[in-house]
Amino acid sequence: MKYFYSILIGFFLIACGDHSHKNQITYKFTDQEGRSMKIMSDFETFDIFNDIPKPQDIEKTTLIMFLDLNSEDSKNYIVSMNHLRTSFPKVYIATILTQKYPKTEIEEYVQANKVSFPVLNPADNKNLLNDFFKKINESEEKTDPADKAQADQMTSSVKLPFFVMYDRHGKKYQTYSGVIPEEMFDHDIDYLSKKH
Repeated sequence: MKYFYSILIGFFLIACGDHSHKNQITYKFTDQEGRSMKIMSDFETFDIFNDIPKPQDIEKTTLIMFLDLNSEDSKNYIVSMNHLRTSFPKVYIATILTQKYPKTEIEEYVQANKVSFPVLNPADNKNLLNDFFKKINESEEKTDPADKAQADQMTSSVKLPFFVMYDRHGKKYQTYSGVIPEEMFDHDIDYLSKKH
């Protein structure tokens, strides 16, 4: 009988674990080295895989920056991201391009700006950033009317550069938009490192 209950509890835990990731959408990318990458996300959760079937960096805090190659504001954060990557080698830092760019344009950008982290170029017709913004808007539509003014203010402030940080289990920890001091990333990464 104990054996039966153990199996039953095991199945229950597996079902609960799968539930949080069941709404993920798969997005395909290539990095500046030409490697294929796959991201599975529903905004609240985030998993990244390389072209080997084994999950990559699943046990790392992850910081994603959405990048428009023509944005001067976004360009200013490259130095910060390079510095964070050096300061926190156990953190996975990557940038996701807001649209598909020619490989030569990405290579020139990476070289000119000394980018030392993966730059992920969309390899399908999906747009991860737009899907994330839709999720933000959906969650704000469900907001209690008493908090609506604050939610509307937050929506209007969502712009590039836009960042999302996930903990080592792939759960969303924080989003950042607009002017963000490097110390804020530093503080949150340090907090997640100590928490786990």
